[in-house]
Amino acid sequence: MNDMKRKLLVVLAVVAMLTAAVAAPATARGAIHGDIDLTLYLTPCDDTDPDSPLLTWAGTYDLGKMTLGIAYFPTADLEVIGDTGWVYFEERLTLFKLPKGDLSDEKMIAAACNPRRVVVEGMDAGVGTPWGTAFGAGHVTDARWRLDRYVGGETFWWGAYTNDELTQFAGQLWIFPAWPR
Repeated sequence: MNDMKRKLLVVLAVVAMLTAAVAAPATARGAIHGDIDLTLYLTPCDDTDPDSPLLTWAGTYDLGKMTLGIAYFPTADLEVIGDTGWVYFEERLTLFKLPKGDLSDEKMIAAACNPRRVVVEGMDAGVGTPWGTAFGAGHVTDARWRLDRYVGGETFWWGAYTNDELTQFAGQLWIFPAWPR
C-alpha cells in the first residue's frame, strides 16, 4: 500500500473514532476525560544535542480534580494532503507531573522535556483541517503512577486554534483503559 493511501486510511480511522467518541459517554468504564490548553513551542528539548526530541506543543490537561502537563513530540514530518489545506501528522504524546508554582514558558518546557516527570506516554496520528480544527487518535504505550490500566488503551483528542497566530490550541482529550477490564 502506498504511503498516501495509508495516511488516508489513518485519517478515515480518526474520523470514525471521532464519531464513536462523541456517541459514547466519556466516563464509561473508567475513561478519563479533560480539557487541554496548549502553546506552540517548536523547540528542541536540549539545544546542545542534535538528537534531542523537538517539543512542538505543551500545556495543561485539566481533569477537574487534578491537572497534569501534556506535551507532543513529532515522530514524522508534517505532511500537507494535496492542495486541500488538510495536514497529516504523527506524534508522541506525554502526560507529566507539573512543577509547583507559576508555569512560565521556561518551566513548562523543562517539565515537558523531563522524562522523570512523565506518567503516561502514547503515540497518535491526526489531521488538521483548513478551518483551524484538528483531531487525532492513538494508543497508550506506557504509564506509571497508578495509571497502568491505560497501557494498551486508546486515546482521542480534538480541538481548535484559539488565536490568529495559530500558537494557542484548546480542546479535549479522552483516554480509555485497555480492554477488557
